[in-house]
Amino acid sequence: MTTGPEELEVRTNTHRTLVRMAVLYVPLAFVCTAVALYSFSHFLGGATGAIVPALFVSLFAFAFAVEGLAAARDLRSAGPVTSRGMVRRTWSRGGLLWFFRSHYMFAGDTVYTVEPLTSVTVRAGDTVEVDHWPHTKTVVELRLLHRDQAVEPPRSGRGFLRR
Repeated sequence: MTTGPEELEVRTNTHRTLVRMAVLYVPLAFVCTAVALYSFSHFLGGATGAIVPALFVSLFAFAFAVEGLAAARDLRSAGPVTSRGMVRRTWSRGGLLWFFRSHYMFAGDTVYTVEPLTSVTVRAGDTVEVDHWPHTKTVVELRLLHRDQAVEPPRSGRGFLRR
């Protein structure tokens, strides 16, 4: 029985993370946009094969621009915001070529990237409060407010040790 909110995750260097994201993604977006425009201009000049790299690089330019602009908007915002909601599910998946594993939590109407320990601690039905940056959804603090006692964790199966 918990008497108050239980802190599950506290990140202190989120501002530095946002700066790093902006410094990385905004120049990459400009470079990819320039390469895409160069390829597209060659396509308009008659090189029909240039449309393939133009479209391919445009996808990367768009992805980098979305991430970079979200980080820049967070840096200009007033600060982190607080959201509260019920956890719908948690999951993890491999990132770049399956080398980097990312852990996610779907709470309320938002998906957050969380620490591995947090993803196995919270369960569907738990109520959490998340302090996060508004555009990148970078978690600053995560607190467990209410644990759903009706949901039992699985005793055996994929991802759990059998006894």
